Amino acid sequence: MTDIERRKTARIYKKLKIEVGKREKLQNLGSIDLTPMGVRFRTNKKVPLFKQLDFKIDLSLDGKNKEELICQATVIRCEKSQKAKGYHVTLFFHDLKKKDVKRLEDYIIKLRG
Repeated sequence: MTDIERRKTARIYKKLKIEVGKREKLQNLGSIDLTPMGVRFRTNKKVPLFKQLDFKIDLSLDGKNKEELICQATVIRCEKSQKAKGYHVTLFFHDLKKKDVKRLEDYIIKLRG
């Protein structure tokens, strides 16, 4: 019998408009997935574990009404991409207020349709 991972939060796999670590000059080469707990994306350079980064995500659904979420996130994983250039970086949102977690959950649910 195999164990099945059951996620407790919503998740989407979609290209997202994100800006990460502006001071570190990290390029977003493509987002991979998003949950209310964190995000995984591909970037141009290796990022040290536990580094705290400024993070911004565009939560706009219609492209007209700009709605951004700005927070700090901590790198909890960074590994060389096997299929594309760059590194896969996983960030954990550690300072989100409950209302921002709810905003992310609502955004993910709406995108999933």
